[in-house]
Amino acid sequence: MIDIVVVYDRASANVLEQHPFENDLSNALAVRLSREIAYRARPDVEVVLLRAASMDDLKKSHARYFAPETISEQMKTLVSEAMKKQA
Repeated sequence: MIDIVVVYDRASANVLEQHPFENDLSNALAVRLSREIAYRARPDVEVVLLRAASMDDLKKSHARYFAPETISEQMKTLVSEAMKKQA
């Protein structure tokens, strides 16, 4: 199993930190807690612990943390299509 602690700034849609762990859930939990404490004054920042069998699985299920440019392009396309439908 792979665990990754991700610190994500929602306002800017940027990953601030990533901490990967392989078969080490206890350390992943400790880092998640330390990051939660470090960012507790910033409500726009989320700290998540993601777990999956592989990195590829995580990239598919949580793309915004691993390929934000892809998500941005998808959002632009969706907004563009929505605007065309309204016109």
